[in-house]
Amino acid sequence: MPDLTPGEKRVIAAIADAIQEAYPGMEDTGDALPVPDGSVLVKFAVVTDWLSPDNQRFIARTGGNSSGEGGTTWDLDGLFHEALYGLWDGGVT
Repeated sequence: MPDLTPGEKRVIAAIADAIQEAYPGMEDTGDALPVPDGSVLVKFAVVTDWLSPDNQRFIARTGGNSSGEGGTTWDLDGLFHEALYGLWDGGVT
């Protein structure tokens, strides 16, 4: 991935903080699988659905880690692959 600007790093760190903060509430509603108490977010991958001004839709993906660095292509590919094809036993692999 290309070098990130300080602003991009702040955005990635803010996303990681938001995920870490929101996740316990998502577990309570059944919208997320449980993780052990005290777990810390290490890296993440996000898929987004966009609508352009001319009504064209497209999907984009991005990710990063908790220190605000962008994820490498291999990190993102690995996370997406595991999410889609991994063997899940209660959400903890």
